[in-house]
Amino acid sequence: MDSDCAISDAATRGPLVCVLPPCPCDNEKLCQPGCSGNADCDLGMSCGSDHHCAPSACTPTAGSCPLDFTCASDGFCARKSCATDAECSDACVLGLCYSSPGTCVALEV
Repeated sequence: MDSDCAISDAATRGPLVCVLPPCPCDNEKLCQPGCSGNADCDLGMSCGSDHHCAPSACTPTAGSCPLDFTCASDGFCARKSCATDAECSDACVLGLCYSSPGTCVALEV
């Protein structure tokens, strides 16, 4: 929980939040600085009052979500589904549209 993360330097870094890392090995969460504005979040995400990034709210009208996203039935932006690169601005990666192809990296063991 966020309350488990100590606030070490709220004046410069903002509060620390509890998150699951991008590639967890054992579902163990870690503490990291929370967002302070939408610019701190990935494309299609917005900064909430809890300092966590979450999918941006949208309306079904064209242009309410970024390129390669669609407004899902729940009212939030989600990556477009795809089967080929031609359905996206650049690349279809694991069935979702992205502006660039994925990269392969070696895992350290």
